[in-house]
Amino acid sequence: VTAGQSVGSVAPYAGGPSQAILSPGAGQVVEILADVWSPVDPTVPLFKLQDDSGKLRAILFLTPAEGAEVQPGMEVQIFPKVAGQSEYGHILGSVDEVAHYPWSTAGLTHLLDNPDEVSYLLGKGLVLPVTVSLKEDSNGYVWSGSKSVNQNALYSGLVLTAKIVVDKKAPISLILGSH
Repeated sequence: VTAGQSVGSVAPYAGGPSQAILSPGAGQVVEILADVWSPVDPTVPLFKLQDDSGKLRAILFLTPAEGAEVQPGMEVQIFPKVAGQSEYGHILGSVDEVAHYPWSTAGLTHLLDNPDEVSYLLGKGLVLPVTVSLKEDSNGYVWSGSKSVNQNALYSGLVLTAKIVVDKKAPISLILGSH
């Protein structure tokens, strides 16, 4: 939708003309938060709008022990669930920021805006967010494979897995050891 575009309408309970609901900005409606014909409160959002104007980034949730090994600038291999790894490989990225402390329920809820996802994450223990930028070129995001996924298949909130490269060694050094 575009900024100011009508995304629905509301009608007064007692009757009368309906009033258009206008989008506050450009983006994609990703969730409708009100039921048809239900009373609405003017202070409560009716839908979630995902801003499509910015670049995507990945936010990884690590245990504090895992996060202790991660530093800004480290290489990240990102595997979105929309692409077959054997065919497309992974998106190349790099660590931008590692949180200094595990996040609280309130912080995660504000970031994810989904209590179910927050419960899932915290059910595995404390989590440390790591922000990752996705490498881009003139064709879009850079994939390790010879093919790339349609850029429109990637969106905010997409489930992914990732590998952070914390150390690089020549394979022969693993056999002979380093001196």
